[in-house]
Amino acid sequence: TFLPFSFRYAVVNQWGATLFTMGMGNMNATAVLVMFCVALLCMEFKRETRLGYKIVNAVMVMALMYTLVLLQSRTAIVCTLVIIASVWIRKIRIKQWYGTVVVLLPMVYFVLQIALRELNGIVLFGKELNTGRGEMFVYIVERIRNTPAQYILGSVTQHQFYNYHNTPISIVANFGYLGLLAYLMFWKYQFRGLIENTERTQLQFIALVVLFAFMIHSSAEATPMLGAIPFSSAIVLITRLAKDEFVEESVEDQLDRHSSWKKRFIMQN
Repeated sequence: TFLPFSFRYAVVNQWGATLFTMGMGNMNATAVLVMFCVALLCMEFKRETRLGYKIVNAVMVMALMYTLVLLQSRTAIVCTLVIIASVWIRKIRIKQWYGTVVVLLPMVYFVLQIALRELNGIVLFGKELNTGRGEMFVYIVERIRNTPAQYILGSVTQHQFYNYHNTPISIVANFGYLGLLAYLMFWKYQFRGLIENTERTQLQFIALVVLFAFMIHSSAEATPMLGAIPFSSAIVLITRLAKDEFVEESVEDQLDRHSSWKKRFIMQN
């Protein structure tokens, strides 16, 4: 964050207006990477037992939150706050329908943006609520309506993995209805396995919340789920962490696990 390129502003029009992008072309894509860094720091904060390291992690998280404010990515700010909150929340029982809601939420957002695209003048976090996504969504829907058969399999040659600021519609444009069905079934299957793991550690719980946050964020930005190697690698890593790969069980989690075994033993006898 403190390297020279981190404070670079990108020129966005012929009048010299600039946006804080940390040197990247898209401030929303930058926000995704910042979210990923915060997620890893939160997991390390929970795993670490030394106070000094916890303080350093906390300071870095606060610096990255300030970076998100500069990036003006409202969805990323909300999702990152959810990730931070998961550090302090004890493991709660996550029901299967939570995963279904999270998977379907980006499509609900897509419909709402079209329905509410006429709203103007409502400002949230320094930006208007209507940022033009509704108009973009209507444009894509019209293209699909004009040639519906073409979008059974999509058209990568026409859309070239363009980011339509919503993962489901971006997948339909590039890979068609069948691609969207495969995507939804894949994540429904992944979340079912992760949610069924009742013996998850606190770090696994945080990783699952992070996945939920990225899925919610994909409502307004296709980059996390349809991005290039850096973004897809981040999703793969968090998924593997949620599956208990690379995760070291903390002393606190071991005590909880042994306590639950003891309770089951007493009940059985």
